[in-house]
Amino acid sequence: MSAHYPDLSLTRHSTGLRAGQKAGLLLSAFGMLILLLATMNLLPAAWYWLPGALTALAGGSFLYAWQTYAQRGPGIQNNGIHHRSISNRGLIAWLLAAILTGIYVLLYWFPGTLGLATSGAVNTGLIGIFDPLSILMNGKPASQWFVYGAMYTLLILIMGFRFILKFR
Repeated sequence: MSAHYPDLSLTRHSTGLRAGQKAGLLLSAFGMLILLLATMNLLPAAWYWLPGALTALAGGSFLYAWQTYAQRGPGIQNNGIHHRSISNRGLIAWLLAAILTGIYVLLYWFPGTLGLATSGAVNTGLIGIFDPLSILMNGKPASQWFVYGAMYTLLILIMGFRFILKFR
């Protein structure tokens, strides 16, 4: 009788990602690239950047989650999760924590660096690409808190979909 034991090695002998997972990651990375370019004010002002970025980000994330978890059976499967760098205080977790803290610092104390206009000027950068959505929803240009709320909502939807698929 042979038992299957999960690989707990630190080097992670990965079998690699499937084509669908790679496509999902590539699409998500494209959406993040659009948002990063907007943050650096390198995109011309156009209404189509935000829907394109959010569609790529959400679509890629949904595709990756579907390709990763749809074939698994129901139930909690924490297979090796405590041995990953992002969930065990590894380098990836520390880098992600620094990035998220930096975003919050910019939101609270330096919203102008994200493109928030002062005294009636037009928003630019990351906040500027959220203006059409904000005007559609509440009739005013976007603020840093509108951008925060929109991104938070999108991430909750993405991670909720992933959670439902993973833990059914």
